[in-house]
Amino acid sequence: MLYQAPSPQRKKEPPPKENKLRLFLKRSSEPLLNLQNAAQQVLEFVDEHGNEVLNLGSFTLLPQHVVRLILAREELRADAFTKFQAALMWSKNYCDSNQNMVLKDVIGNFLEYIQFHKIPANVIMREVHPLGLVPYSIIMNVIK
Repeated sequence: MLYQAPSPQRKKEPPPKENKLRLFLKRSSEPLLNLQNAAQQVLEFVDEHGNEVLNLGSFTLLPQHVVRLILAREELRADAFTKFQAALMWSKNYCDSNQNMVLKDVIGNFLEYIQFHKIPANVIMREVHPLGLVPYSIIMNVIK
């Protein structure tokens, strides 16, 4: 019996629990994939309409991780000064809601995503520097 080929009736079938587990995993991953596709599209729109989206008042209501995600995107079609203004408005709104937070610290979370060298020096000196929120080293690198 041990050395004979298995008979067609005795095919090894996976246990029913394994089949159910596979089906469950397949079903549960589908909504996640749909969600990722939807997020990739909620983001493609933002990329295409960057300046307009960043200027919306409702942008300040987004969670911090979403703001960082948007500002960090290379595909985002928004100029650097608009990105700075959006980060500033979000940070001000956040500080208004959280009185113990310092504006300079909050906006500091976004400065790495702003290409200050793409903002004209006269705009940096007139609009950005007087606020005292951007480190002096960044200001000097833009001016030189």
